[in-house]
Amino acid sequence: SMAVGDALALSKSIAATSESSTTDNNVAIGEIVRYRLVTTIPEGTAPAFNIIDALPTGLGFVSDGTAKIAFVANGAGISSTTVNSGQANCANLNQTGNENTVASITPSCPLTPSSTSPLTFDLGTVTNADSDTDKEFIVLEFNAVVQNISGNTAGTTRNNTYRVQINGVNSSNSNGVSVTVVEPSVTLTKTIATTPTDAGD
Repeated sequence: SMAVGDALALSKSIAATSESSTTDNNVAIGEIVRYRLVTTIPEGTAPAFNIIDALPTGLGFVSDGTAKIAFVANGAGISSTTVNSGQANCANLNQTGNENTVASITPSCPLTPSSTSPLTFDLGTVTNADSDTDKEFIVLEFNAVVQNISGNTAGTTRNNTYRVQINGVNSSNSNGVSVTVVEPSVTLTKTIATTPTDAGD
């Protein structure tokens, strides 16, 4: 069976952000950040396999059906007891690839988290039956929104990691990915075009 220490590798990045007015990892209030979680899966079977993302204060999971997953392998491939290619919009759950092509693979199978506090994606029992020399991956992408809270002032940095849990045992955390809140580039000011008059006059 697969244990947390066996060739499990976690890599987190930002796939995209919604506003063209902000650059690099700078984000505005209300901006959507799409995170990409790429987990290298060792061969074998892992019970109670969960991907847990520790979204920090000020970033909220967007529950709009845009969280997507892909299993990347060649040969026998990866399977899960909670998600399969027969589910709606999951025909491309299983993608052919390895470490040379995983970066170009965009997941398309919707996956609803089992919990949002902390953000948890339950894959049940995961089996990697691809016994070859190259690597296999689970790719997960989801959206988070930069929340309009008092703590998200300009210059605030929000760091984010994820971990994998197998049968109750946590992996070490992934690399951290930070976003920095900047002032919105457009300032909206409310103006009154005409002076209100007393209706009684």
